Amino acid sequence: MRTTVDIPDAEYEQAKIVAARNGTSIKEIVRHGLKLALAEMSKPRRRKLQRPPLKSKNPGSVHLTNEMIYDLIEFP
Repeated sequence: MRTTVDIPDAEYEQAKIVAARNGTSIKEIVRHGLKLALAEMSKPRRRKLQRPPLKSKNPGSVHLTNEMIYDLIEFP
């Protein structure tokens, strides 16, 4: 598929230099970068878990067993 992408002048000039130095084309650099970006963005992201409010006799420290954690947080 053919598409148009706007690339800032400074980045385009740098891409031309890198392409010439490596004996490749800007097209190949863009395709390689797209593959890397898609692979990175396809990875599952770690999301911050919101801790449920827990009552503790000693605020600032909570002693939980694995079973208690599994009851509080849904794991995939």
